[in-house]
Amino acid sequence: MHTMGNEINLDNYDEEQARLMEEMCILVDKDDNNIGADTKKACHLMKNINEGLLHRAFSVFLFNSEGKLLLQQRAAEKITFPDMWTNTCCSHPLNFKAELEEENQIGAEGCCFAISLTVPFYQRASSSPHAGVRRAAQRKLEHELGINPTQVPLDKFTFLTRIHYLAPHDGMWGEHEVDYILFMKANVDVTVNQNEVQAVKYVTPEELRKMFANPELAGGMMCLPRAFIHTLVLILYNLSNPPPSVSTRHPHDSLVQAHLRNLPLQVVGRS
Repeated sequence: MHTMGNEINLDNYDEEQARLMEEMCILVDKDDNNIGADTKKACHLMKNINEGLLHRAFSVFLFNSEGKLLLQQRAAEKITFPDMWTNTCCSHPLNFKAELEEENQIGAEGCCFAISLTVPFYQRASSSPHAGVRRAAQRKLEHELGINPTQVPLDKFTFLTRIHYLAPHDGMWGEHEVDYILFMKANVDVTVNQNEVQAVKYVTPEELRKMFANPELAGGMMCLPRAFIHTLVLILYNLSNPPPSVSTRHPHDSLVQAHLRNLPLQVVGRS
């Protein structure tokens, strides 16, 4: 596939965010098999997305010892979904050895819940890449939120499921990802990178419901493509107390999969 990328000029965007658009993401097929690499810019252009370009990503949901979820508000400088509230950290493993690693796999079979703007579908998936995605999550938690890697050890990330979704942003940019959902319960020290994040807050389930119902209360729109759907977040809250086991065979996998199987399929996108 010939992808558009070099033809798009980013001179009018923030210099650092434009530089990050040259990072190399991992391209995957619909079964999450690695099929190559392309720039972050190419992966997020709707022209390429409409032609089927799909890449690997992750979303971290980090809870403190009080069972509150850490949210971030994306910086105004971000090229995609600026100023929007989302979960703790969303980003991509990159196309280099440490983050390509697909060993140390989850013992239990993975679950892939897909959300598309046209034909949503649910599918089972075989074993799920884990080590490289965990390294990427740790790297980005430090980059975006200044969280010391010692506070978020690799073996404390718990894989829950994968979600395949497609969501446009503004006509030019959008998302089309197989997204690994990672859970962690930890008390962390946050020092935001203001080029990435403009605000953070810890929320209870009720506070999160209010943000979904009335985003203006939070001072910005909810980033639904990243926060996914209310039900998944509530499942995560249920898992946060008591904390899940950190063994490779996650005891709650069947719970998450059962809830997802019975979930009404729906489109999530920016209104």
